[in-house]
Amino acid sequence: MKVQNTSAELRRLALTTAAALSVTTVAQAKDLFEFTAVTTDALPPLNLVQGSSNLPDRITELVDGTGQFNQLNNREFIASLRYGGVQQALRFNIQQVGPNWTAQLTSPFDPALINRNFAGMTRSDLEDQIDQYLQQNGLGDLAKLLSALDRRTIAGALDGNPVAATSVAANAYFGEYGLRPTETEEETNAEGDTGTSRSGIAMTADAGTFRSEDFEGETYSWTPMVPVALGDSRRVRLEVSLPLNYTSIEGADQFRVGGQVAVAMLLKKRTKDQPLLWQVTPHAGALVAGSLDMLAGGVLMSGGATSYLSYRWNRWEFSMGNHVSFHEGLSVTVDDYQFNPDVSQQILKNGVKVGRSLGQRWYAEGYVIDTEFLQDAFISRYLTVGAGIGYRGPNRKGYVMLGLYGSFGDDYSSGNLQFGTGWKF
Repeated sequence: MKVQNTSAELRRLALTTAAALSVTTVAQAKDLFEFTAVTTDALPPLNLVQGSSNLPDRITELVDGTGQFNQLNNREFIASLRYGGVQQALRFNIQQVGPNWTAQLTSPFDPALINRNFAGMTRSDLEDQIDQYLQQNGLGDLAKLLSALDRRTIAGALDGNPVAATSVAANAYFGEYGLRPTETEEETNAEGDTGTSRSGIAMTADAGTFRSEDFEGETYSWTPMVPVALGDSRRVRLEVSLPLNYTSIEGADQFRVGGQVAVAMLLKKRTKDQPLLWQVTPHAGALVAGSLDMLAGGVLMSGGATSYLSYRWNRWEFSMGNHVSFHEGLSVTVDDYQFNPDVSQQILKNGVKVGRSLGQRWYAEGYVIDTEFLQDAFISRYLTVGAGIGYRGPNRKGYVMLGLYGSFGDDYSSGNLQFGTGWKF
């Protein structure tokens, strides 16, 4: 009897070692999430690999032994999760001790983040405890886990890469106030000051694709805005905008809804005899970001300032934009899951643009923008190169623009199409 027990223990040890080795291999599938499970009991060994774009559903099925993991029902096993490009983001050790079931949840890629134990009469009891943990007691653990993942993979929904929520907010600020559209010949020759603010309504739409870590995704943005000129001099403009964004990476959906307020101050007016223009814009806002597929979300508060300096020479215009913004996380609830994002990021954007008026009401321009995350990030710096063409109606009462741009960083590339239009009163 003692020999049989010893044999069973050796078998369990060998299978456990095999499980630990197997989950460290690099996955070749393009699924954003991948579970590798290896049984550790005395029954015939079983090795399962399942990919997914929906993390909560797969975790539920894994622990409960249902759905894609129904072969693990009433089996002891060790399973590892690849989250984006991060191997062993989570590790599940499910064992039966007498009539009870136990589960250990750890984060091997960073052991200090999570180490929790659960026990129940059935596997369903374990699933209920882990689900409750993710909704309530595990808020701090989950926030730290997601923050660490943001710094290691393109699958970071909140921070650390060009399609994360912090970037969406910074791009909205800089796109509106960092590099203004080139003035047309008609605007330059107009009587009085040029570049002054007017009330109206405007919108910008953006669509693109990106690739990183062998993962592919797409992103869509739409930002309506309402500028209101303040005072008779029209040197100050209050602007309220509503950035909306949908991003999908390998089938995992992310949604962002924001609100931003800015005060654009024209410190130096351009005239027919004075070619310099300088505008400074302080701004603040909030962005609600949520992805149930990725178990990530939260509210990001932001604030900062953007400077725009432009010099006109004949039909040419040379411009420079500089931006800094600060992003901090607040908690939010999405479908019974409460997220408290551990985000504290600062972003710098610096760009130059060369534009030229074409005829009286057309213009063309090209630009380069450097973006840098000041705190730890998966893609800490990237370059954006773009070009566009635009038309302004008579008396500067309306405009339309169309542009293309691409962004490039370490193991990252993207291409986007941009369209904008507006009407001034």
